[in-house]
Amino acid sequence: MKKFTFILFLFYFSNLTFAQPDVPFDKALFKERKDEFKIAEDNIAAGDAYYNGYPPDFSLAVSYYLKANTFNPNSADLNYKIGICYLNFDKYKMKTYFERAYQIKPTVTGDILYYIGWCYQLESNWTKAIEYYNMFAGKAITPELAPLKTDAFKKIQECKNGELLAKTPARVWIDNVGKAVNTEYPDYAPIISTDEAIMIFTTRRPGTEDISPMGGYWEDLYISKRVEGEWTVAVPIGKPVNVKGQHDATIGLSPDGHTLYVYNDDRGNGDIYESTNEDGTWTQPELMEKTINTDGHEPDASLTFDGKRLYFTSDKPGGLGGHDIYYSDWDAEKEKWGEAVNVGNVLNTPYSERSVFIHPDGQTMYFASKGHNTMGGFDLFYSKLVDGVWTKPVNLGPPINTPDDDVQLVVAGNGRYGYCSSYRDGFVERRQSDRFDRKTHQRKNCRTRITQ
Repeated sequence: MKKFTFILFLFYFSNLTFAQPDVPFDKALFKERKDEFKIAEDNIAAGDAYYNGYPPDFSLAVSYYLKANTFNPNSADLNYKIGICYLNFDKYKMKTYFERAYQIKPTVTGDILYYIGWCYQLESNWTKAIEYYNMFAGKAITPELAPLKTDAFKKIQECKNGELLAKTPARVWIDNVGKAVNTEYPDYAPIISTDEAIMIFTTRRPGTEDISPMGGYWEDLYISKRVEGEWTVAVPIGKPVNVKGQHDATIGLSPDGHTLYVYNDDRGNGDIYESTNEDGTWTQPELMEKTINTDGHEPDASLTFDGKRLYFTSDKPGGLGGHDIYYSDWDAEKEKWGEAVNVGNVLNTPYSERSVFIHPDGQTMYFASKGHNTMGGFDLFYSKLVDGVWTKPVNLGPPINTPDDDVQLVVAGNGRYGYCSSYRDGFVERRQSDRFDRKTHQRKNCRTRITQ
């Protein structure tokens, strides 16, 4: 009995020995390191300026915070702020700092348990994620955190979905399309012609463009051609599609590769523009009619193989929630697109549906959704048109879908290969800049073998 008591005592003492108290940045605690403290204090002030800026620049903020953290790694508040910074531009690095903040001071913030749960969800550690979400949801929280509590219950269900989907993973192969297309910068939203002869995608890489006021480079369209099974080095699609000083992004490409749908936000909310390829040259993108574009946000479009119906997404009033999928039919007599029709609640949910793509077969729709049985963020789904009715969407499952955002799937005419953009392990590049050297998880274009 005495031996058992002695072992318990040593274990308890050991925990006390290695536990770290919260050490705030108080100069009274660093009297012997005044000069170093002043430098750390200045770094926190510089980081705060970017953290609290409008818009905030979390990438720059964290570069200063990390310097201060090297001086004093035992500040719960600072570790929490570093976690929030990484949450906003490199989520796979936030776990270390959120857990550290919680270890030092469990009451550091009211939302810390929620964020730790999210960290485990991103790792597909469904059990631990549910544990932390339940801990958060079971606590008394302020009215400001009520939306997070609602979201925690949704994320618990996402984790349960993930557990089920992980039991029957799809037999697919996913490959990074390679350095000819992807860089260390964000490369995403690939669109292809039906025969996979060309790929056009969005990128935020350095080139002729300056830094956007919102941080990072402006979005531009790049194009690559598939020659003998290999993608050529991507080049800017050029003027008049790319415009200096504004975001230009891929939305959709007609099956024959001659009509390009481009996203542009120069009117404020974001609209769909149309450009055509005439003798190898893309025309000036033109704003599509009011039956398509509204005062809402229209970020996606896909044309059927016969060119008679355009599917698109919008968050305009009157939908089921977030962005909904709509379609418009071409009126040959009036030579314009007809009134938009919501595809209904079989596909649309109270959450957002995005990146709609109608396969050339005219019977299969792929889209991204935050609703249905997603396993986290946006997941990719497909539905079949049977006797004029869309079937219940099917989650494409892992490894195509992950607990993070998986969007913009387009599928070749043969139905065997698809292209998407995704955050996932193995798609990490090392980026060096005058800010700091880091590994970043950016969205990358990838090619996958589709099976259903």
